[in-house]
Amino acid sequence: GTPEPSTPCTFTIHAEIKRNGSILSPTYPGTYPKDLICSYQFVGRRGQRVRLEFRDFDLFFGGPQYVYARPIF
Repeated sequence: GTPEPSTPCTFTIHAEIKRNGSILSPTYPGTYPKDLICSYQFVGRRGQRVRLEFRDFDLFFGGPQYVYARPIF
């Protein structure tokens, strides 16, 4: 995706530009820097779907980590 201006970890992926690919955390396979919040927005036409396949997913235990996903209509 394309990084948003002035934000180190906010990405927008447009379906008409790129229909498949890979998403990596900025410091993968290392850990996130403290207080880094990353977001990925997928933009497509009405009725299009997003399929995510995780090949490596690791959550640090002991802190306020979460995954937040919501549809945008």
